[in-house]
Amino acid sequence: SLPVLSTLQLYCSSALENTVSNRLTSEDCLIPLFNDALRSCKQHDVRPWMHALRYTVYQNQLMEKLKEPTVPIKSHLMELGLTAAKFARKRGNIALATRLLAQCSEVQLGKTTTAQDLVQHFKKLSAPGQIDEKWGPELDIEKTKLLYTAGQSTHAMEMLSSCAISFCKSAKAEYAVAKSILTLAKWIQAEWKEISGQLKQVYRARQQQNHTGLTD
Repeated sequence: SLPVLSTLQLYCSSALENTVSNRLTSEDCLIPLFNDALRSCKQHDVRPWMHALRYTVYQNQLMEKLKEPTVPIKSHLMELGLTAAKFARKRGNIALATRLLAQCSEVQLGKTTTAQDLVQHFKKLSAPGQIDEKWGPELDIEKTKLLYTAGQSTHAMEMLSSCAISFCKSAKAEYAVAKSILTLAKWIQAEWKEISGQLKQVYRARQQQNHTGLTD
């Protein structure tokens, strides 16, 4: 079933109980993320993911205080953060998505008052070193998608093109390369449709002017 707030609250309660019992030594301490649900979630409701993200941030802070071996929280936290950012972007909440991406990269961003500020801030964002190999490409792609949603299509295309080239240098980033190219193709097609529509309007206007000139 699709993730809903009540379901995630149950998972949080169960995970909290396991955290207290096992002191973060078991995978049962983590809120499960079902890939099918992540892919098929159509409502783009960011609230459940914010709820789960806050809980996992608490777990991460708790983990740092424990001296014994624990389950990896950082990667789980990154996946939750990127999922929440994606849903915020799809709902058009640029400010929230920006804050979530900044949290994923552990960077404090200044106040963004213009779209150009957003471009400059995003150039500073990168995944923390210890999880960069797995989540770095996902963070880079999500940054460009948010820029595109914010109306910065040219900067988004330039940034994603650069990302795709850098991904090609990594043998472990084949999925990121394919995802980048498909996204670029989608954007270019959308841009062309918009431009071709405008060209058709100009052509029709010129034709009408010429016809009017001939009849005068």
